[in-house]
Amino acid sequence: KDLWLGGDRGGNGGGGGDGGDGGGDGVEDLWGDGFGDVDPGVDVATAESTTAFHRLWSTVQFLFCTASFESESGPVDNFTLFGEGVAVAGAHVLHMLRQRHRFELFNFNAHVLAVHSEGGGADAALDQYLRRASTLARIDETVFAMLEALDCATIFNVRQT
Repeated sequence: KDLWLGGDRGGNGGGGGDGGDGGGDGVEDLWGDGFGDVDPGVDVATAESTTAFHRLWSTVQFLFCTASFESESGPVDNFTLFGEGVAVAGAHVLHMLRQRHRFELFNFNAHVLAVHSEGGGADAALDQYLRRASTLARIDETVFAMLEALDCATIFNVRQT
């Protein structure tokens, strides 16, 4: 029996529905993408409202790259204030929720980096944003590779003892 942090997944290792207790109070119900029981033809990119963690985290990373803290000695960027720990923690949660691939698909920073890589002039603020977004992308790739190599647990493969 797989422990699904809120219900038995019925041993299917993934897929839709909660398959078990019907309580609807698990981690997947709270932070999942909500598309597990929807027809495959539904366009998830146009969803108007969602509680999916990967979308929230994409927004947080975008703000992490753009917003800076105004201190008495001038603006301080978020990497100086918080270091890489915020990005590492977010990548861990994405892995645990098995939302890595959707995050990579819908990530705002990755989209901006891809568009900018096609060329175009940049100003100082855009260059700074692109450097920060590129750093976050490298951190995400590193953490995801480490977690996959170590076969770390997700909400679908934690065994109940």
